[in-house]
Amino acid sequence: MCGACVDLKQSLKQRGWIDEVYFLNLDDKWVQDLAVIMKIKALPTMVVQLKDGRGTLYFEGPGEIMMYLARKL
Repeated sequence: MCGACVDLKQSLKQRGWIDEVYFLNLDDKWVQDLAVIMKIKALPTMVVQLKDGRGTLYFEGPGEIMMYLARKL
């Protein structure tokens, strides 16, 4: 797990949000394949699938991810 991902995971734990997020390990081949399919270019990236098929949101980096979660949780 990259340094930014470790920091993000620690911040999520401190705020009690860790159970709201799934972490995937990029060392796994299927995760690498998924990242290519989803065109993920940076780590960490959080993908949010909106309800009712309204689209998908992508957030890159711990700052963007934490700001989104702070607004939504």
